[in-house]
Amino acid sequence: MIYSFDEEVAKIVGVEAAVILDKFTWWIRHNEANGKNFYEGKYWTFNSTKAMEKMFPFFNMWKIGRITKKLIDDGYLVTGNFNKLPFDRTLWYTLSEKGEQLMKYACHDFAESQSDALQKCKMSSSENAQPIPVPTNNKNNNSSIGNDEKLQKDAEYEGLFAIFYNAYPKHKGKVAALKAFKKLKPDQALLDEILKALEWQKQQEEWKKDRGQFIPNPATYLNGRRWEDEKEAVVSQEEDYSYAGADGFWVKG
Repeated sequence: MIYSFDEEVAKIVGVEAAVILDKFTWWIRHNEANGKNFYEGKYWTFNSTKAMEKMFPFFNMWKIGRITKKLIDDGYLVTGNFNKLPFDRTLWYTLSEKGEQLMKYACHDFAESQSDALQKCKMSSSENAQPIPVPTNNKNNNSSIGNDEKLQKDAEYEGLFAIFYNAYPKHKGKVAALKAFKKLKPDQALLDEILKALEWQKQQEEWKKDRGQFIPNPATYLNGRRWEDEKEAVVSQEEDYSYAGADGFWVKG
């Protein structure tokens, strides 16, 4: 994968932060181009620490966290939480106004003045109406864009998987479960469907007895598309039997 940064941005925030900020900007612009993750008047991206380690294999998780926190503290990035479930703490990121100005400025060479560069960048963005530049025929550039999209998609899948795995009543075979989950190419709608099915499936006697011994492993559940099972009615004794009268006998209703 090809990593890049603008030298003028690096002069302001440092090389390591410039590399990470460049990727954040790419993901945000990618979502903007595809009309995804629009909240509070801005486009956002979200990533887990594990996913970011894969995207930046030359940084460890502590360095990624430190650099990202500094970009937030210095006012270039802002965070949000737009997760549907209250226990999901995945952070979302977007550029602040300060960050937007920095990355707009970075899209030009600096043979001209900063004000001219900013104005031309703004005009170019408006005229082209494309937040992501059209890729050239260069094989390396195409490969880099493809890798970025795959990593972004993996990050989205892992974020959705974390919600599923937390809700599933049996935590076993997590790696196999993640692999099965990604094969589904899930989105929020599919996750909602699975979570809805789990609400009634967790009430089944078969899943409750013997301390959950008969609950399928999460990978088995996903590979078998068990959320599509027909819902079984849970019938109470009061619904299934009726009282016969003064003699005190219950008879099948």
